[in-house]
Amino acid sequence: MTPDFPTQEEWVLHGIPNAKEIGYRTLVHLFTWSWTERVWAIQEVAVAREVLIQCGPYSFPMQAIAEAVLFARTIPIEATRIAATHFKSTWAECVKQKLGQRGTLLSLVIRHWVSDATYPHDKIYALCGLSCDAGPDGLDIRFDYHKSPDDVYIDFARSVLTTYRSLDIFSALSTSKQDVRSSGLPSWVPDWNTECFMNGTNSDEFNPSTSPMAGSSAY
Repeated sequence: MTPDFPTQEEWVLHGIPNAKEIGYRTLVHLFTWSWTERVWAIQEVAVAREVLIQCGPYSFPMQAIAEAVLFARTIPIEATRIAATHFKSTWAECVKQKLGQRGTLLSLVIRHWVSDATYPHDKIYALCGLSCDAGPDGLDIRFDYHKSPDDVYIDFARSVLTTYRSLDIFSALSTSKQDVRSSGLPSWVPDWNTECFMNGTNSDEFNPSTSPMAGSSAY
């Protein structure tokens, strides 16, 4: 859910200079776009050769957004921090992909758990193209929107368990809100469509000035 737009009192309270300037309000509007919270947006940014953000008649490179995120994270107002977290997560994934650091599908699903999806299936499907193991030689994930979300999550958990012979996926059970789990899921399957207590990527992964894309608008 998108937080309320900051009031003038909030700006003043936190010492934001010239709080009435259109630039600040535009920044908050940018960071509260629902696109920033969508799980499919991660792949759109991470695999594109060039990313330009179009806002009305204006366009600017993702690099500029990344630098704005660093600024937004210094503003102690919830509206900017929530959306900035999603931008940070998307940017960090972009860096990993450009460096050839493709993670396992399980690690990606956990890392981007906080992202939203219109269809619960996409908490898994939207990240397959970024992983190193979703194909036939690994987890062999096959898109099927005729399945229920519960069946998709069960199949994913079963594939992870049988492929890796590891219990790592069970760690996700302790980070989700158990009281709102789908009643159709076995107790050993994480419900990726519930809220979680995890916080996405680490801050040390987010540094636009030292990334492979720094100084360029094409990535």
